[in-house]
Amino acid sequence: MNEKLMHYKNKLLDYWKTKTKKQKMIIAGSAVSVIVLLILGSIFAAKPNLVPLYKDLSPQETGQIKETLDSRGIKSEIADGGTTIKVPEELVDTLKVELAAEGIPNSGEIYFSSFGEGGFGITQEEFEMRKVAAIQNELKRLIKRFEGVQDADVMVSMPQQSVFVGEEQGTASASIVIYQKPGYKFKDEQIEGLYHLVSKSVANLPLENIYITNQYAEPLNRKDFIASSSGINFSDQYEIKKQIERDIQQQVQQMLSLMMGRDKAIVTVTADVDTSKVNTTSNIVKPIDEENMRGIAISAEKITESFVGDGQTPGGEVGTGDGIPGYPGEDGNQNGQYENIEERINYDVTRIMETVESSPYKVKDLGIQVAIDSTDLDEQTMQTLNDEIKNMLNGIIQTTIDNKEANLDGKVNVTWQKFSGIKPLPAPTFMDLIRSYIVYVIVGILLLIALIVLLFIVFLKKRKKVEFDEELESITEERVMAIPDINEEHETESTARRKQLEKLAKEKPDEFAKLLRTWLAED
Repeated sequence: MNEKLMHYKNKLLDYWKTKTKKQKMIIAGSAVSVIVLLILGSIFAAKPNLVPLYKDLSPQETGQIKETLDSRGIKSEIADGGTTIKVPEELVDTLKVELAAEGIPNSGEIYFSSFGEGGFGITQEEFEMRKVAAIQNELKRLIKRFEGVQDADVMVSMPQQSVFVGEEQGTASASIVIYQKPGYKFKDEQIEGLYHLVSKSVANLPLENIYITNQYAEPLNRKDFIASSSGINFSDQYEIKKQIERDIQQQVQQMLSLMMGRDKAIVTVTADVDTSKVNTTSNIVKPIDEENMRGIAISAEKITESFVGDGQTPGGEVGTGDGIPGYPGEDGNQNGQYENIEERINYDVTRIMETVESSPYKVKDLGIQVAIDSTDLDEQTMQTLNDEIKNMLNGIIQTTIDNKEANLDGKVNVTWQKFSGIKPLPAPTFMDLIRSYIVYVIVGILLLIALIVLLFIVFLKKRKKVEFDEELESITEERVMAIPDINEEHETESTARRKQLEKLAKEKPDEFAKLLRTWLAED
């Protein structure tokens, strides 16, 4: 075994001596790199994989958990500014169960589950304070479960309860600050659910007594509240106004580009948009027969009275007769005739109650300003085009604004001016291109050099392997030729006779037997 080791050692030394200095440096550098990589790999493999045990902790909770883990001798690490604590991955589930059994982390906040810890000596005022604190902390814990909520602060004001029966009870109020996760935006459904969650969690807390804002003091209002207050908030109002202006500007710009040519006209549009929402209720009465201005007859009554004979006729004037003292009565023996026909008809008309909800997006006023390139145009052409363009733009304004009878004077302004244009940039030179792409050029050259070096190393390794194999094969052949075969016999006179006898015994056994008898007889 030692001889083989010595042999390989000598062969390795001989192989090393045959290499140049540059080849020796490359081989040594490769060996050192492999050793360094192995050392780093072993270090990282031995380092435990730490994963978060708890996130979004307060400094008090982080310190409590860190102290407990250190007392148990468990490796831990604090990250994310003290809000996250990491432990080895294989211990996460076990530690969560064990720490929860010990009541860790314990933030010191009061929840409904801790009401039995106060003992019997608690006063009514202290009980009310603990109750409000428990409501606030329970609400905080519920809100933190919402998607996009990192933390929350809750303040609830409870009304003073009256001891008199029948007296109206006060309402509660709540103020909440929500810490949104960076880049997250709440949906309307989430905000609506948040308001209802808070309202149903606290007694006598109406939705209008809840105020919620984020950490940037931006109110998170309900959609119904926004719609009922001013119709729309400022950001949406501004965006709608800009969208209307952009649409009209693109239409006018496209039309003028076809008339005057590309880049021959510049258009700006200013709009006054009314976003108020108005509900109008109208009670309208209309006759069914509009020609005769009559409605439909729903009831009719006809009374007919007649009298023929002697005596006083029925009826008469009111306030006359014998019943009034000092007033002469009529002679009852006169002959008379009386007839009275009375007809009453009740008509009904059509009654219409209309409730009209106007659109909150009305263009109250619109102005269009146009600047046109007057290059290569004479005065007569500009005057003709000026009138045509103003008529077209006035038509656009009249069909866009809400008041169709509005005065359109001054709504359109057309200016003719020679455009100086945009000065073209000079063509980039070869040196400018090199300066612009110098970083990419350097990176490309470095990558090319690294590729060439890698290919050269691979080529040298392959060549060394071929040379080593050839040299090893030649050495093996020389050794095989130098070592004699132990089974090979030297050709002597005795061996020659023995071969002749073996041949004779195989080919002519009778003669071989006679020869043996002759040798025996001689002996």
